[in-house]
Amino acid sequence: MQFVIFAIVETNMTDMTEKKAYSVTEASEILNVSGAVLRKYINAGKMQAVHYFGKWIIPSSEIERYKAKLAEIGLEAKDLD
Repeated sequence: MQFVIFAIVETNMTDMTEKKAYSVTEASEILNVSGAVLRKYINAGKMQAVHYFGKWIIPSSEIERYKAKLAEIGLEAKDLD
């Protein structure tokens, strides 16, 4: 089993704050799906996340990868609920 630890980091980029990682709640709002659906994908290995102190943390790169994958097949995340 491989463990990856990363920090939630915010950077200020010309008046715009960009997070590097998100909670399941935050990611579900971005992707417009329920938290249960995201946890299902995480547990099935379809989405990378780190379990940190009892919470799943999803890197922003994984959210972008997921959105791009859905765009390839012409779906939005809400279509998969």
